[in-house]
Amino acid sequence: MLKALNQAGQPILLMNKTRAEMNELRKQSFYCPGCKEKVFIRAGDKVVPHYAHFHSNSCSLGYGEGEYHRQGKLDLYKWLQLQGIQVELEYYIPKIRQRPDLLLKWKGWIYALEFQCAVIPVNIIRERTKGYLRLGIQPIWILGENRIKWKYQHRVQLTNFESLFLQQLSSNTEPKFLIYHPRTKVFTILTNPYPLKNKVYGHVQSRLLTQLSFSTLFNHIDISTKALMDYWLKEKMKFRTRRQRHYSKEDSKYLHWLYQKGLHPQSIPSEIHLPLDHHYLSNTPVYIWQSEFLLNHIHPLSIGEKVYYKPISEDFSVIPSFYNPQHDVQLEYLLLLERLQILTSNGKFSFYKKNEVLFPKSLEQAINNDKKVMKQIVETIG
Repeated sequence: MLKALNQAGQPILLMNKTRAEMNELRKQSFYCPGCKEKVFIRAGDKVVPHYAHFHSNSCSLGYGEGEYHRQGKLDLYKWLQLQGIQVELEYYIPKIRQRPDLLLKWKGWIYALEFQCAVIPVNIIRERTKGYLRLGIQPIWILGENRIKWKYQHRVQLTNFESLFLQQLSSNTEPKFLIYHPRTKVFTILTNPYPLKNKVYGHVQSRLLTQLSFSTLFNHIDISTKALMDYWLKEKMKFRTRRQRHYSKEDSKYLHWLYQKGLHPQSIPSEIHLPLDHHYLSNTPVYIWQSEFLLNHIHPLSIGEKVYYKPISEDFSVIPSFYNPQHDVQLEYLLLLERLQILTSNGKFSFYKKNEVLFPKSLEQAINNDKKVMKQIVETIG
């Protein structure tokens, strides 16, 4: 921790202290704001000066901190200060026994900014977030760059843990990942995320921290629909042609289900495995639930027959937020199928089958159909 209490109960920060000042401070006693136990000063040429608990202490306020983490939150603290934003470093909130890395006030709102660099239990992340929300504090989670594996310029590989930190910071902006690298001082914003299993495609904006303002985190950024569809077309090709020695249990079950229907990824309709704005909210891969929905609930219907569906009910795979969109991804899919002329509606979200879906007879036909569907999506959106 970067801040502790002296014997008079005053918070003392170690940053910007000279070696002589640090030596004088070592003669005093300091205490953790949370557990009130004694802490000691740790400093050196390659270490951000900080307070540390003694080894026997199990206080949660010192959990998971390292040099990378300390440098990151110190950078972010100075960044906010330079913008004239009222910010507190490691402010302890007794009501919920939590100490966000940074607590700040901006445009009438209070924000708890957390710089997350280590894997910790998901329930701790959720409980911290819910604690802030109960007090009317909006949490902002920033991932350490050490958690991210970049695959290409616009694509990252994420574990289930990192996927939790997709967040919507206001009602009129898209969900985004926030990423910071304290060694390069580069801040990255990944917006308009389209997850594919453990990969995420989106619009990537990277700048030096000093070139960004806090308000930038709330900006709306549009992604090129054509660029997304071009990328997705390549993913559909991989999906149709992939051959692996080992499949996940989920994929094995899915492929077995297709085979029982006399189908293969190469022979399913092109209206399956399509990107939706909010499909990241579902824990089930998009190609699985879209296959089940189209093949079981739409394909068997006669032309003109009504489509019956129940909204997907499952735990969302993101942390809570004031602005978590409660979208029905099945309804979003139905609206897309309407644009693709497979369905029609009466304007009251009652849908009826309009046209049959096509089952390709060859890989070449499947690829051509995929191209037509992607082009149709671009034209209906644009």
